[in-house]
Amino acid sequence: MKTISQLLPAGRLAVAGLFVTLAGCSAVSTRQQSEELSTSFAGVTTSEANIQPPAPLATVLPQYPLDLKRSGTTGVVHVNLLIDETGRVAHAAIDRTSFEGFAQPALNAVKKWTFTPGKRDGVIVPMRITLPIVFQFEDDTG
Repeated sequence: MKTISQLLPAGRLAVAGLFVTLAGCSAVSTRQQSEELSTSFAGVTTSEANIQPPAPLATVLPQYPLDLKRSGTTGVVHVNLLIDETGRVAHAAIDRTSFEGFAQPALNAVKKWTFTPGKRDGVIVPMRITLPIVFQFEDDTG
């Protein structure tokens, strides 16, 4: 398994940020500082609710389907995950995908990821997140 810092420089497949959704409410990128978050979750802002979303600890790169790689096809798969109190993926399902051929490889990979568990008011709780997995090629020009 690779850490998120090892994953991003690879360039072939990238995780384009981690988004948190609770009970189908708004999404918040974890790339922002928690003090700056102002997106609402069921009428409560994240700073008020003191929500700390799960963060990837160990990741597995999805297999780029050979036929899609050969054809130069790129895309994004949004995967809904339930991260349990231990940081394991308890449930994973495809939310949407730009190309159906990427769905199963993305799903197979994220099921192997581990996370720091999410917290609400300092207490570890199971949390649902939506994770976009981007299938793209390295930029060899720079």
